[in-house]
Amino acid sequence: IRKYPNILDCAKERLASTFLPTGPIHMLPPQALEALKLSISSPNEVITVAIKVDFTTGVILNHRIFPSIIGPIFTIDMETADELLNTLDNQLDQSQSLYQ
Repeated sequence: IRKYPNILDCAKERLASTFLPTGPIHMLPPQALEALKLSISSPNEVITVAIKVDFTTGVILNHRIFPSIIGPIFTIDMETADELLNTLDNQLDQSQSLYQ
């Protein structure tokens, strides 16, 4: 990479997506994003990461990484995603209170 500093610079720039008012600049090229996107019409092969965290200390107690197949995806807006996450968070809080 030292022989090709332009490649190194490009790689550094692509370590994260950048979101601008005019649209995002993704860390992967458009061709890769198109090839890797999840299907809305057929099952998708994905990698699942499951992590068990101690609620009081934040320490990771266990983790698993494994291949999975998920069904076709559908998009939702940010407001709906927030509502779903808040509902799940409330349910988690309620179940935690049962154990205390």
